[in-house]
Amino acid sequence: MPINPHLQRIVQEDNRRTVDDIREGASQNKIMSVGIVWLSGMTTSLAFSWPRPHMRTSVKIMHARCWIGALWTSIYIQKLL
Repeated sequence: MPINPHLQRIVQEDNRRTVDDIREGASQNKIMSVGIVWLSGMTTSLAFSWPRPHMRTSVKIMHARCWIGALWTSIYIQKLL
């Protein structure tokens, strides 16, 4: 069944507004945005490395910090290009 072009345009405009709202909110709250990304990266990295019994907790935390550092470096390099 074909989609109504008018309805499709309304949905696209609504999606664009949502993305613009998120972008504006992130730019107004930069420190909180950075903190949320950092915390989610650390949590994800720890969640993946936690089941490994042969690693000490300090090594798991160190690896998580290395992964999040690599993430920030890749974001920074991408912004430069």
